[in-house]
This record gives sequence, C-alpha cells and structure tokens, in this order.
Amino acid sequence: MKRNVVATALGVCALALCGCNASQQADRQITAEYVRNNMSPELESIAETPAQRANRHARVDNTNLRQIPDDIDMLLLRDRPVWLSWYPVD
Repeated sequence: MKRNVVATALGVCALALCGCNASQQADRQITAEYVRNNMSPELESIAETPAQRANRHARVDNTNLRQIPDDIDMLLLRDRPVWLSWYPVD
C-alpha cells in the first residue's frame, strides 16, 4: 500500500517536472527570433484561428446558397405583386 502511494507520488512529480509535450518542446527552440517571426502562431488572420475562419466561410456559403431562390424570385418579379395600379387588386 505504501509503495503504491510513493510510486504514484513519484509519477505525478515526474510528470509535473517534464510536462506532457516535452518532445514537441524539444523539437523547436523558442528563441527571440522565433517569437519575432511568428508573433501569433495560432491565428491566421487578425483575430481568427484557421478553424474559426473556416466556420465563417461555411456559414457564409450556406447563407448564400439558401439566398439563391429568393434572388431568382426577385429577378423574375415573383417576390411581390406589381404596383401598376393605384387601387389594391386581390
């Protein structure tokens, strides 16, 4: 029982000291030049990550595709009755 507690405590301490992604950190040195060349590595534009940008594009494409029938109706003058008469015609 005591050995399990000690082994668990040592394992937690070792994990806390080396971190979970130590191999990724070792591959890339974080230097001042690295930071200057890529100030915001997770951003693709001013304020969006690549995933946020892709989501926005998908939402805009979806809206545009759903708008096509409404645009066609407007071009063919089928979205409302004409206003050629002064009197309401039903």
